[in-house]
Amino acid sequence: MKRFGRSSLCISLGLGICATCLSVLIHRDVTYAGEATFGGGWPLVFLVDQPGVSVTGRLTLLEDVIYPMAFALDVLFWAAAFWFVGAGSRRLRRLRLNR
Repeated sequence: MKRFGRSSLCISLGLGICATCLSVLIHRDVTYAGEATFGGGWPLVFLVDQPGVSVTGRLTLLEDVIYPMAFALDVLFWAAAFWFVGAGSRRLRRLRLNR
């Protein structure tokens, strides 16, 4: 933790939140309350279109169902991905400088 610092962790977390919010654009078919509908989010669906309540075919935070645990896991997934990419690039840069 001390090696890469808190700043890289905070940047990775911020990028993870942004990537999770943008992943809503990836729609997948799901079943909600016995009805076929669609949801947004990747790798886990965390926003599901609520049939009969919201505008059909449109995902919004105010009218649709949000699964906070799936959202948190998506943020952790993306933050870890960004952190590992950053750590790997720093390591490769250091190895090239030491040649």
